[in-house]
Amino acid sequence: MTEKTIDQEMLSFEQKKQQAKVEKEIHEEGSLVEAKACRDMTPQASEIFQAAALHERARIFGGMRRLFSAAEIKAIKEIKDSKSFKHIEINDGEKFRLCGNFTEYCRFAIGRSHGIVYEEIQNFDIFGEAIDGMKSMGVERNDFRLLRKAPDDLLGEARQAAEADDKDALLEIIDDLAVKHAKEKEELNKQNTDLKGSLEAAQDFAGKKNERINELEEKLHRKSLMKPSERAEELSNQLEVASGTARGFLNSVESTIKEIVELDECPRDLRHACAHAMVRIRVRMDEIHTTYGIERMDVDVGMDDSWMAELPAVSGEVTDYDAE
Repeated sequence: MTEKTIDQEMLSFEQKKQQAKVEKEIHEEGSLVEAKACRDMTPQASEIFQAAALHERARIFGGMRRLFSAAEIKAIKEIKDSKSFKHIEINDGEKFRLCGNFTEYCRFAIGRSHGIVYEEIQNFDIFGEAIDGMKSMGVERNDFRLLRKAPDDLLGEARQAAEADDKDALLEIIDDLAVKHAKEKEELNKQNTDLKGSLEAAQDFAGKKNERINELEEKLHRKSLMKPSERAEELSNQLEVASGTARGFLNSVESTIKEIVELDECPRDLRHACAHAMVRIRVRMDEIHTTYGIERMDVDVGMDDSWMAELPAVSGEVTDYDAE
């Protein structure tokens, strides 16, 4: 930075401080004049007069809002707190009328967003008239937002730096807050991503579960509407498919056993494992036989289906089965 630029900045800053001092004197003098003028008025007239005076003061300072932002917000804050806005006439684009609320006052009377005004009032509540100096140091709207969320100890340091016109200290505090805020935001985004993934997984699981429940309910409903003969045919088909699947698994077992026994030097314990596997399969088959009372058939003499002819006939059911 050149010496000329430094001199210009110092001159600008001193001018702003001098203008702020003049504004403060105007504000104090105006308050005294208003107080004297209100002494001989009725309460209602006094209230209307004060509202008009405050609004006029806000307009004057608003004309130089970059220089006198603190003064403007101070006047607007008084209007808000005293509800003087209800005595201010506005043009809402259709007609002239009195303000209904503070939001209308911000929009139609001073032409500013009520959201921005509320933020400025919060800044004024925390930093007072020091906000003019802070803005001249380069503190912007987002910076004020960070400061308002800062812990009390950091707020105190920022206030001291602003009152002492210590730009470097103030901007350093803001930079630290910005870094901290960015890390917290990154962590929150990560947590949100994790939660979103968990939620999607839970929704997917719940969706599949509901599909399965609907499928079973539909199956039960369909079964309740089936005739005995239709149900018998369906179960016969299911048994054929299931037994075919079981035979397929046994083919896989056989393929593995075949590879084992064809080894040139098959270890004894490996052949023993084959025997154990076959025993476990046979035991499971015996359990099914015993549990459901399935008649054992001698496969050496072929499939004898003559016993099926002795079954009692069921209404609507075909009893003349053809032997395979």
